[in-house]
Amino acid sequence: PFLALAPDGRLFHFGPTRSMNWVNPNGTGTLTSTGLTVPGTYFPKDSGWAMYDVGKIIVAGGAQSPTNGAGSNLVFHVDLNPATPVITTAQSMSRARRFANAVILPNGEVMLIGGNTSGEKFSDNGSQLIPEIWKPQTGQWRTVAAMVTPRNYHSCALLLPDGRVWAGGGGLG
Repeated sequence: PFLALAPDGRLFHFGPTRSMNWVNPNGTGTLTSTGLTVPGTYFPKDSGWAMYDVGKIIVAGGAQSPTNGAGSNLVFHVDLNPATPVITTAQSMSRARRFANAVILPNGEVMLIGGNTSGEKFSDNGSQLIPEIWKPQTGQWRTVAAMVTPRNYHSCALLLPDGRVWAGGGGLG
């Protein structure tokens, strides 16, 4: 599940299911509906997401729908700062991708790296080698230099201390 810590200390569940909930981990735990849902017909299963600022989340890519596992280029934002979270759609990425990884860069931008358009697990079919970077101040995406090796299902990416992004694993075993 997609879980994030809200600024007020609560846990917010925002996918990959349609409904969004508050999670209380105390005792045996409770799940309380927020009454909010993922926008449109978008199904963010296997999307990349990141909390890029206090209480602000970007969710990008994933599957086209619960019955169509091909990659999506759709994007939405979650703002946990108001009393009731605000869900908004955003500019789509130029490339559809499922199984991509999101990495917060030192300047606050978010890189989506890897993934494929086919939505096939353990496959390099439709690999997306060109990462995209999202700039929060403008809401715009840009592409950067292509990777050489596909990074798909079961891949990971992280920011290195020197500011480079490392991606590994995934794809066709």
